[in-house]
Amino acid sequence: NTQYYLFNNQIVINNGIICLKIIILIILILLLLTMYENIKMEKILCLETPIIILISVLGMFIIISSNDLFILGLGLELQTMPYFILSCLNRSSNLSVEAGLKYFIYACFCSSISFFGISLIYGALGTTNFLEIKIILNTYKIMNFNIIYISLLLILFGLLFKLGLVPFHFWIADIYEGCPNIITYFFAVISKFTIIFIIFKIYYNVFISFINWFNLIFLIIGMLSILIGSILALYQIKFKRLLAYSAVVHMGNIFLLFSIGTNEGIEYAFNYLFIYMLISINIFSIFLSIYKIDGSSIQNIVDFTVIIKTNKHLSIAFIISILSLGGIPPFAGFFAKLPVFFLLLKMVNPFLTITVILFSILSATYYIRLIRMCWFSENVGNNPINLIHKLTINQSMLISSLIFFNSTFIWLQLPLINLIKYIIY
Repeated sequence: NTQYYLFNNQIVINNGIICLKIIILIILILLLLTMYENIKMEKILCLETPIIILISVLGMFIIISSNDLFILGLGLELQTMPYFILSCLNRSSNLSVEAGLKYFIYACFCSSISFFGISLIYGALGTTNFLEIKIILNTYKIMNFNIIYISLLLILFGLLFKLGLVPFHFWIADIYEGCPNIITYFFAVISKFTIIFIIFKIYYNVFISFINWFNLIFLIIGMLSILIGSILALYQIKFKRLLAYSAVVHMGNIFLLFSIGTNEGIEYAFNYLFIYMLISINIFSIFLSIYKIDGSSIQNIVDFTVIIKTNKHLSIAFIISILSLGGIPPFAGFFAKLPVFFLLLKMVNPFLTITVILFSILSATYYIRLIRMCWFSENVGNNPINLIHKLTINQSMLISSLIFFNSTFIWLQLPLINLIKYIIY
């Protein structure tokens, strides 16, 4: 896997990075195809929305190819700044404008913390280039490692905010709820991918000698995110807020895999991320195909009770997706979550593994509640809300393909792991 360095070693290109960009482009095309009709339905800016999304994707490409902390930080800001505009595209909604303003304030604060950490690394090592940092850490004796620990911790704080992990989870439900549905779709699916890649690049590649200390932090963050996210999700009555706290739980599982500190843990963390992204695409594709008779989108979980009467095939697809998101066998989500238990049992201790299993059972409760509402509620079909289905050909094909993927993933696990190894190594 030959490396090519550009712009004074600030940008790196190799086959794995090119493959990763192709995957992002494929996911982006799927998103744009499925959200095309919804841009018109939700009456937001048709021309500007894809352009702003593409600017954000350009930032993702810079992040993936970056070989310098400042270039990485600039790419992260280029990815994030379009989110401020996307969050408040629905200018007629006070909730959307409030979401954009909240995201702007929180993101600026956390980005400043990350850039302060980057500046401390520059002050301690005299460079921000990844190649030069590796040489310095391997060759020279650094007198004070505490500055680097503090710097990496500050950078991590900013990244935790972008992922919505505990203790920086307080914004995620408000932003998910306030954004237009198609923008929430974009946030939930593709934006987290590059942040996880940044964490891998910084903590498991460049500053690998400091990882033992951060593995403990990743473990604590992962456990707290699963616990708090599961508890908060139980009390949600709105579907997008439920998905927001569900995302906190799933990111917590990914951090538990990172905390293992082995190549196997990293591979399964990216495996979990890929599966979570595909399941999220499926759930949002179904969600975006359902509207009230007046053209407005559904908001509450209870609104899903009428799917079984209005479109039985779509309700079956929705239930399979929810079961997969909850990690119920034999669907793809189960094969994403299973390595969490096995690797924790192998590398840490049985008590911690049992605790994570209990948290997972707790998190499955709100998924089961959705299924009960769809199929077993006494009020099925009696809900006064009349739904219409704007299910396009693109959405139908995508939903069908991903349901097939969810149901037959056991045969695709090994090829996906091999693809991940090719990308990250």
